[in-house]
Amino acid sequence: MPTLDDLNAHEYVTVLSIEQSEKSDWALRIIAVEQRSGDPLSTMDLAEDSEPVRKLLEGARPIGTTPDCATYEICFPEYVIYTVLDESYSGAGGDVPSDRVGGPFAFSCRRSWLIDHVTRTTYASDTWPGPLTHYQLLTSDHIVDVVTHTEPIVRRIATEC
Repeated sequence: MPTLDDLNAHEYVTVLSIEQSEKSDWALRIIAVEQRSGDPLSTMDLAEDSEPVRKLLEGARPIGTTPDCATYEICFPEYVIYTVLDESYSGAGGDVPSDRVGGPFAFSCRRSWLIDHVTRTTYASDTWPGPLTHYQLLTSDHIVDVVTHTEPIVRRIATEC
């Protein structure tokens, strides 16, 4: 059975969708897909760009998905909170917990700024509903943070792109 560590084996990862699971109002379903870098842009690709833009993009490689890219369903059977951040607004560095495990795309930790927020502003704690874990997915377009007391279920599914 795949795990979040399987996402870390890819060159790049992006999120296709985030939704409430059809199975439960309390479950969160995330579809993530592998991305790969393509061939360097050719002079034909850059022909209509200005000289400064052509110089900037010289040697650049587009990043995208293909039909053979791996697609994953990540289901959190229950969650306390989740956030989605446009990666363009992510701060440099940020609060990196000392107990963070995983990477470069999927991490988990037991102490974090989000768990601190949850325990200050909700009834959730390590006592109830149980030990809290902060999962983070750092993808090409989004940063998804989930605090939960349950392990995510990861499945490889047919490509949706």
